[in-house]
Amino acid sequence: MNITTIVTQMMILLLIMIVGFVGAKKNVFNDEVNVYASNILLKIGIPGLIISSVKNGSPFTGNELFNVLIIFSIFVIFTGIVSKIIVEVLHIQENKALWQFMLLFTNAGFMGLPAIQAILGDQAMLYGALFLLPLNCLMYGYGESLFRKGGFSFKKFMNGPMIASIVALILCIFKRVCVSLRSGYGPTITI
Repeated sequence: MNITTIVTQMMILLLIMIVGFVGAKKNVFNDEVNVYASNILLKIGIPGLIISSVKNGSPFTGNELFNVLIIFSIFVIFTGIVSKIIVEVLHIQENKALWQFMLLFTNAGFMGLPAIQAILGDQAMLYGALFLLPLNCLMYGYGESLFRKGGFSFKKFMNGPMIASIVALILCIFKRVCVSLRSGYGPTITI
C-alpha cells in the first residue's frame, strides 16, 4: 500500500463529507433526507461492505477467528473501564453518562468501515467487522443502558452492521468448512 492510494481514498471521503456539509448548509439535505441517507448507509451500505469483505474467504482458521474476537473483546472491556476511571478522576458530574459514552465508543461503523475498505481492502474489513462485534455488543447493551432506564433492547442491539458481522463470521467459518470438503472426496459446496 503506497501513500498515494491512502491520500486519494481519504480525499474521496473528505469530498463526500464536504458535499454533505455544503448540502446541509444550503438546506438541500433536510432532517428527513438525513434520516433516509443514514438508514440507507446503516441498513444497506455498511452491512453490504461487511458481508462482501468475506467474499474471498477468511485468512483465518476458526481458532484464529475466535482468538481475534477474544482479543478485541478484552480491548473493548478495558476501554470501558478506562472511560469510567477518566470520568471519575476528572470529577465530571454533569452529563456523566454522555462523557463515558463518548470516551468508550467510536464512530468506527459509520466512517471507519468505509475508510478501512477503501484504504486497506476487503481482508482488513474482516478485522473491522470483528472489532465491531464486541464494540456493538457493549454499545447497544451497556452504552444504551447509560441513557435509558427501560433496560436492554434486543431490537436496537441487532442492527444491520451487527447482523452483517455475525453473518460474515459464520460465512468465514463455513468457507473454511467448504475448503476442507473440497479437498476430500464427494460433493463440493461453494458459496
